[in-house]
Amino acid sequence: MKAHIGTNRDSGIVHTVISTAGNISNTSQTDKLLHGQETQVHPDAGYTGVEKREETAVGHPFHVLKNLFRHRKTRYRGLAKNHHQLQVHFGLGNLVVAARKLAYNEGEEGRGGQKSPPKPRNRH
Repeated sequence: MKAHIGTNRDSGIVHTVISTAGNISNTSQTDKLLHGQETQVHPDAGYTGVEKREETAVGHPFHVLKNLFRHRKTRYRGLAKNHHQLQVHFGLGNLVVAARKLAYNEGEEGRGGQKSPPKPRNRH
């Protein structure tokens, strides 16, 4: 099973989740991941037919899914059930990303747009 996602480059929010069997090519799902208002496309390395390989922001939602939610392996319960589980996980991941950005932005406003100074290191 593969998960294909479309994310907003600026916010990092996942707007589309598609699940396919493992034998389906990545490039065949590209048109389903685009919503029509994109000005740029930055595909992952698996989508080499779409554009040259480059590191993208698509990796961060998978990082949240795998490390924060510990979703590293999945038991096959049918494509539909696994797809719904991925939709829930990526939706929760969107909440985590949005909450972190909101907390960061509120912290900047409280400091007049300045970042806090680094904490002194304990040298014991």
